[in-house]
Amino acid sequence: MDGSPARQTVDVMGANIEAVLFDFDHTLGVDHRLEERVLRIIADRYCLTPPSDDDVAAALRRFRSEQVALADMLRDAFASWGYHGDVVDEYKTECLDRLPASLTPMPGASETIRDLRSRKLTVAILSNGWTELQRAKAALVGFDGPVIVSEEIGAWKPDRRAFAIAALQLDVDLRRSMYVGDSPSTDVVGSQAAGMISVWADFESLPYPADIAAPDYTIRSLAELLEIAPTEAK
Repeated sequence: MDGSPARQTVDVMGANIEAVLFDFDHTLGVDHRLEERVLRIIADRYCLTPPSDDDVAAALRRFRSEQVALADMLRDAFASWGYHGDVVDEYKTECLDRLPASLTPMPGASETIRDLRSRKLTVAILSNGWTELQRAKAALVGFDGPVIVSEEIGAWKPDRRAFAIAALQLDVDLRRSMYVGDSPSTDVVGSQAAGMISVWADFESLPYPADIAAPDYTIRSLAELLEIAPTEAK
């Protein structure tokens, strides 16, 4: 046994599925810790005593998990590291400039999206993070559909409000929508709480947490999603 949850018996093919929503990071693409690297570069540039790797990770965690605004996170982090200047624009510019060389699309990302659209399904991205970066990532993997980002809507996965806001913007029914993401605690838990069909993107062969309810489906490549998605919206 590899520790992964067994596939569940949700009859997606028989359900009236109308939409497939994706997480981005580690689902449609990987940025190889871009934000950590850029934060380190700027800290080395300005701070007399640069922060430890744990300090950098903790600062980003405040923004990613604790719903602290990006500007507030950067201001607080750099102040604690001995620098009181404004680095927000510099940080964003550096991330966006380095992104094309840092981002690796997941195998089959563009083909999967194109195939799902050909089935007349609404396809969108719902991602935590800051808006400009997540939209730039989507563009680099060839995705030109709706990209809904936590910073912009003021709700972060796994909060069920994030999924509800996305459904409202897309004009789709959560109960007729699938959500595909790599994080059990964020993507699976959040989408299930919102009433969606959850698909765990287990692309790194990781053990699934024993204390979290199993996803409705597990896929180990984006190509497998095409096997469980309906052939056409109903």
